[in-house]
Amino acid sequence: MNKLIAFIEKGKPFFEKLSRNIYLRAIRDGFIAGMPVILFSSIFILIAFVPNSWGFQWSDDVVALLMKPYSYSMGILAVLVAGTTAKSLTDSVNRSMEKQIKSTTCQHYWQLLLVC
Repeated sequence: MNKLIAFIEKGKPFFEKLSRNIYLRAIRDGFIAGMPVILFSSIFILIAFVPNSWGFQWSDDVVALLMKPYSYSMGILAVLVAGTTAKSLTDSVNRSMEKQIKSTTCQHYWQLLLVC
């Protein structure tokens, strides 16, 4: 156990440096913002496929009906993560700049992406 702790302590400076990377932090924040959508969509996939463990099979029509909201919410998740990652990166860059990037600019691009 002491060897494992020593190995982890040896890598600590690298992981601290990695955690301060603004790009990785923006990606992390983007995925964290999408977590409610992931939880919502996972309900449908659980209802569709967990009963298979006990030998109960839904009909193909019911599985297709349950997978439709799952698929749509995963599509929404992709757009949401892209937008929140861009917003988080904009906020991180703004902290280190004298002339600020308007976060509304980032939001307008995100809304334009939603329309397309």
